Amino acid sequence: MKKLLTVLLVVVLAFSCLFALTACGSEEKEGHYMYENGWTAGAFYGAKVKVTVSGDKIKKVELVDDETTGWSSVSAGWADKDIWLNGLDEFLASFKGEKIEDVKKIKVECATSGQPNAVSGFEYVTGATQGSGRVILAIQNALGVEMNDLYYGSYKYENPWTAGAYYGAKVYVQVRDGKIQKVEMVDDETTGWTSVSGGWQDKDIWLNGRAAFLKRFEGKTASEIAAINVECATSGQPNAVSGFEYVTGATQGSGRVILAVQDAMQYVK
Repeated sequence: MKKLLTVLLVVVLAFSCLFALTACGSEEKEGHYMYENGWTAGAFYGAKVKVTVSGDKIKKVELVDDETTGWSSVSAGWADKDIWLNGLDEFLASFKGEKIEDVKKIKVECATSGQPNAVSGFEYVTGATQGSGRVILAIQNALGVEMNDLYYGSYKYENPWTAGAYYGAKVYVQVRDGKIQKVEMVDDETTGWTSVSGGWQDKDIWLNGRAAFLKRFEGKTASEIAAINVECATSGQPNAVSGFEYVTGATQGSGRVILAVQDAMQYVK
């Protein structure tokens, strides 16, 4: 009887060890990719995923509904939504068995706004490049590739001399772990930044100092950006800046950009 109990105990332990090894052999990782909707402040596009890996290969990819990345639903107004929905399961299943390093090498080209425009190195859902790109970037993030969240910000005020014309700035701010990685200015007709007026006598001061000015935002947190003070006239024109090194001789331009960056960073938690 004692011998039988010993045998049974060995069998149970063997199965327990086998189960433990199987469980330990798989690991779940979460990743996301997101960028702000340029038309709706505080709304985002992106994807959040759960990736199960075993050794050097992917076992499973699941898409997670998430309000912060805009994946809790698919817009009813999206003309190609059926293409995406019908191809989604097959697309996610296609990652099964792929080597982690190979998936990390898939190339997704994005616009300044963060919107994926092209995918190469992997078969995606034809007709849904943006959706496919978001998911791929989220998977890469889960696999250890650092991603920047992108936030849109703008500031503008009406040109008092020309009705319907504006001064201002539009920016995209790349943020990782709560800190600014990069600030890019976007040419935009609505904020008057498609060109610098030829009649502006200090335009060279601004153009020559702009790159270094934008670089000063890097490493700053949302609270540090919010603490910068830009004093404006009733018209909205910036007249003074304190708490941040700006381009001397281009106070208005510097102030517009700072206010646009503050607008973007208000959504960073």
